[in-house]
Amino acid sequence: MSKRTDMLASVVREVEAPFLRMCPPACGMVSITNIRIAPDSGYADIGISALNEPKLAVEALSKHVQAIQKKLGELDRRVIPRIRFRIDKSDEGANRVSDLLRKLDMEGK
Repeated sequence: MSKRTDMLASVVREVEAPFLRMCPPACGMVSITNIRIAPDSGYADIGISALNEPKLAVEALSKHVQAIQKKLGELDRRVIPRIRFRIDKSDEGANRVSDLLRKLDMEGK
């Protein structure tokens, strides 16, 4: 990412973070894992991780997209990215690699 998109991702994180509290308790702890801003700043893909129900967390946050867009619109920016939430599955991949390494280690003994 460029410096401009990095700065915009930081602003999007600040604006979006308070909305995490609006997720249902069934989700458990919800966090923003990453934000990817399109090169033209047209979209912001926000990766969400939830302890229990990540799909429910994404659905709950998606209901607040208009409020988040409105907050971003209050900033002095020419282009306001459209927000898209997605479940971040990067830790699933890390867990799979860890399991495979553990399995290989056990086979080697």
